[in-house]
Order: sequence, then C-alpha cells, then structure tokens
Amino acid sequence: MPKTNNYFIFLYAFSLTPFVSAADWQTSASIEASTEYSDNISRSALAAQDDVILSISPGFGLTADGNKASFRARYDFNGQYYVDAENSSEAFHDLLLLGEVNAWHDRIIISSSITANQQLVDINNGLLTDYTGNSDNLDTVGNYQLGMDWTQPIGNQAEFDLNSNVYYIDQKASDDTLGYNLTFSAQDGTDFKRAFWNMDYTLGYQKPDQKRRSLTQSADARFGYGLIDKWGLFINGYWEENSVEQTDNLDSAAWGPGIRFSPSDRSYIDVSYNFSLKDNNKDYWAAKLNWTPSMRTGLTASYGKRFYGDAYDFSLFHNVRKIRSQITYRESIESFASELASQSTNVGSLICPAGTINSLSDCEFSSLTNPVVGPDQQVVSIFAALPSANNELYLTRDGKLSSTLQARKHTFTLTLFYVQRDYFSSTPDTDDYGAQLAWAWRIGQKTSLQLSTEQRYLEQDQATQTDKEQRHGLSLSHVLGKRSLVVLNYTYTDRDSEQNGYSENNIKLSYQVVF
Repeated sequence: MPKTNNYFIFLYAFSLTPFVSAADWQTSASIEASTEYSDNISRSALAAQDDVILSISPGFGLTADGNKASFRARYDFNGQYYVDAENSSEAFHDLLLLGEVNAWHDRIIISSSITANQQLVDINNGLLTDYTGNSDNLDTVGNYQLGMDWTQPIGNQAEFDLNSNVYYIDQKASDDTLGYNLTFSAQDGTDFKRAFWNMDYTLGYQKPDQKRRSLTQSADARFGYGLIDKWGLFINGYWEENSVEQTDNLDSAAWGPGIRFSPSDRSYIDVSYNFSLKDNNKDYWAAKLNWTPSMRTGLTASYGKRFYGDAYDFSLFHNVRKIRSQITYRESIESFASELASQSTNVGSLICPAGTINSLSDCEFSSLTNPVVGPDQQVVSIFAALPSANNELYLTRDGKLSSTLQARKHTFTLTLFYVQRDYFSSTPDTDDYGAQLAWAWRIGQKTSLQLSTEQRYLEQDQATQTDKEQRHGLSLSHVLGKRSLVVLNYTYTDRDSEQNGYSENNIKLSYQVVF
C-alpha cells in the first residue's frame, strides 16, 4: 500500500456512517487460485529464464445505497510465489472506496474517493503492465479525492453550476502531489427568448514538489441577441493565465464580435473574429459547434487560439441499445498526478465482474447516469495512457476513440489513442500512441472464448528508435457451478526497444469462487 497513513481510510469510512446507516447493504467475497508458467521471467533476449508462479487472490466487496447517500468499497489482494526465482514472493493491493451524499434537495452532491492501484513507474522500461516479469516497474499509487457539485437554478432566469475538487496523489516513485480544481459556469434560462449569454471560469492548481507548481486560470464570456429567425449577434471575450515554474509567456486574451446560427433549440454554430490582447497571437477567427439532439448523442467542437497557437477541442458520443462510442480530443497542462486524478472510477461503458476480466461476455452495459454497481462488480473505464510517474509538467494533446458493441453472443471493444506531451523542462517530448482490441464469444451457456490484443508505441525526441510493446491473449473460461469457474489463459508479449527487447510466452490456469 502507499506510504500515506491509513487513518485517512478509517476517517473516510467513519464520516459516511451517519448517511448510510439505514441503507441497503450488500456484500460479496471471492478467492482465486492460479498456476502460471512463463518461459522468460527475466525479460531477456539472450538469457531467458523460465519459472512457475503460484498465486492466491482473495477479494471483498461492500455496497450501501440509501435515499441520500451511497457507498461502495472493494479490496483485492494478489500474492505471488515464484518456484525458482531468488525473490520468491510478491504482493499487490487494489483498493476502492467511493462515497456520495446528496443535500439541499439534491442540488448539492458531495463525493469522495480513495483508490490504490498499480501504475507504471517508467514507461521507458515497459509500456504495458506486467505483474510477473516486470513488477519492479510498478508502483502502488494512492489517490485521495474530495469534491462538490452544486447546481442552482434561479427560477427560469438563469442556472449556475459550481464544481470543485481537491486531490492528493501518494506515490513512492516520486514526490506526492497536492492539487485542486474549481469550475464555475452560468447561463441563460428559458425566460430569455431572444437573448443568450453564458459565463465560465476554471482554475486548476497542482504542486508536484516543493520547487514545481502550476496555476491555470481561464475565463470565457458571451453575450448575444437574436435578430431574426435562427440568427443572432454576440460579443465574446477570453482570458487565460498560466503560471509554470521557469516558463514565461503562457498567457492569452482576446475579445471580438460574432454571429450565431441556431438550426434548432438543441444546436448552434458560433463564428467570431477576435482581437488579441497579447503579443503571442495575432487577431484570429474562432468557431464553436454544439449539437445535442438527445441524451444519447452529443457533439461539441471548437477552434481558437491559446498561448501555444492554434487550439482545438472535440467531443462526440453516441449511445444506442447495442453500441457505445466516444471520440474526444483535448489540450491542457497536465502531469502524471493530475491525469490520474481526473480519471473517473464510476464512469464507463461496461460493468464487469471484479478482478481480472476473463470474458467480456460476462459484462453488461452500464446506465448512462448513476450506474448501479454491485459489491462483486467493477466499472471498466476508458483506457488512459499515463506517462511515467515522475510528475513533470507538460502540455498534452490527447485524442481518443472508444467503442463497444454488444450483440447476443458477441462483445467487441476497441480503443485507439494518441497523446503528444511537450514538457516544460529538459525531459524529451514524446508521442504516445496505440490500440486495444478485444472480442468475446459466448460459445455455450457455460463456456466463453476471448481474444485480445494491446499495442503501445512511444516516440521520444533525441531517441533513434521507437519503443514498441504488444501483447496478444487467448482466454477460455468455463462455469463449473453457480459461483465457481475455471479459466485457461495464454498470453504472448513482444517488446522492441533500445533498452531491452524480448518475447515471452505465458500460460495460466486459474480457479475462482465467488461467495
């Protein structure tokens, strides 16, 4: 577990007790025993060593749902014993604590979370998680968060939303990080027939260590009036200020007039000409598109200028009965800690059994809002390619496509990602990209087959070779009884890198019981 004092966990659980004391409590426990063979436990191309690994993995889950509060907890332990290796045993811990309290007629939501799981220490030493051959490159990282979301309508005149959260990232490989985020937004209500307006303000702060910190602030305002059917004029302004140690000229500001075209009450297109108030940008054109035909489909896109030049933002999601798809692109100042803190532990397309996902056929689509997750289940979040756990600050350009198709006997998942990181220090800039693909087939009532592949590539400035790592897997699972199953898994891993290249074959047989 991380080095943070464990009294945080007990304080967290104690604070939620009054709210969930009358809730509907559910519990679940599981245990998995496995035997695993690897023909290259040393990850060496010249002196491969094989070994047999024996594992025991108990787990415990707890959920509580009340009228005004909910609580979910899950803990999994994985102990491994190597038959021939000198360092004969290892242990890994995974912890999840989630709490949510609704107050003031459900207009205020207070949420908190504690998670602890394994993250890659240095992606130069391995791009994919490896619990047996490369466990030295894993660090159990603690993530502590407290947040509040307050939505307040003022009749039909306006609606205000205040969202804030504080996070603390606890890790051994680097200094701990303290950060917070604040977002305030306001927009016109239904009583505004022709006039339209909105104001937004965001603030983000993170302190990776005593010498480095970043403070980002931005504000955006727009005021307009509809002149004729579907057309309107507006004036808008934008201001951004970024404070990063040993870096200057990261600010931008502009204002200008624009025109809006609204084909319907659920869509609009804004085009504006902006006069830059900073020397790092000339005057420029900007555009924004917003289209939300239903709760299941939405599209937002924008183009403008920031301190680094052209700036883009894009988000598209489409959810129907059998397909969930999402495409996103964003640009922001981040670090390992801030990206880890932004990952949601309760949002994803699929809800699957807790532990290793041996067959996507056992998963189900999660609801679009407030998914109900049992004590023996987990939410499968969209894959995020995190950097090394060194907390360097960088400008990220992050694009991602995720899609899930679930038919009667087949389940497909696909994730494509491309992340560009431009560091504010001497750390080489990187291009990090890859794909994940899985197909599960329910052969019979009790038997499932799954094929999967993961590929990740890393390009770095001043490096002569692109690091490549890929993993292909085949898994066959069979239900023995109402609460037990056996799984046979084969995995092939291949790594091509300047530092270490190797290939590995792995066979694993496991037996799991859920109580």
